[in-house]
Amino acid sequence: KDFIKTYLERDVPLFGPRVPAETLGRFWIMLAHAQGTNINGAKIAASLEVSRMSVSRYIDLMVDLLLLRKLQPYTANIKKRLVKSPRIYVRDSGITHALLNIGAYNDLLGHPVVGKSWEGLVIENILSVLPQGAEAFYTEDREDGTRHFIKRIPEYENRWLRVIVNVKTRRRVTVFFDRRLRGPHESKS
Repeated sequence: KDFIKTYLERDVPLFGPRVPAETLGRFWIMLAHAQGTNINGAKIAASLEVSRMSVSRYIDLMVDLLLLRKLQPYTANIKKRLVKSPRIYVRDSGITHALLNIGAYNDLLGHPVVGKSWEGLVIENILSVLPQGAEAFYTEDREDGTRHFIKRIPEYENRWLRVIVNVKTRRRVTVFFDRRLRGPHESKS
C-alpha cells in the first residue's frame, strides 16, 4: 500500500500531466476490479466525475508507465471485429492484490478476480520472454469461456503463437505455434 501511495503521489506527477493522486488511486482500484475485461470508459468516467476522454488519457498514461497492459482483440478481418475495445490488465499481480486488499492466498481464492489475476500473470510472464517486436492480441471461445492470447513473433517467420488459458476448470496453460492462424491485417490467400 505504501508503494502504491508513493508511486501515485511522487512518481506519476514526474512523468505525466497533473492528475490528483486520489483520483488516480480510485481509478487504479476500479481497473483492478475490472482486471482482464473490456473497460466501459463512460461508466468509469461517471464514477470518477471526469470526462470519458480523461479516462482514456489516464489509461494511456498508465500504459506508458508500464502499470497497465492493453490487449487489442484479434481477428483476421478487422472490419468484422465484433468486440473492438481492448482488455485492460494491471501488469503486476501483487499490485492488483494490494489494490483489492487481498492479503492471503485463501483470500484470493475466494475473490472474483482470481481467474483474471491468473490470466494477467500468464500474459506478463509469456510476453517477458518473447523477442522485441512481438505483438499480443486476445480472443475468447464463446462456448467454454477459454481465453486465447495470440502473439505474433516476427523473428520466427512471422509465426503466430497461440496461448490458451483455461481458468474455469483448472490452472492450465497450453502453448503452440499455429501456422494456419492469420494475423489481424492479413487477408486470405
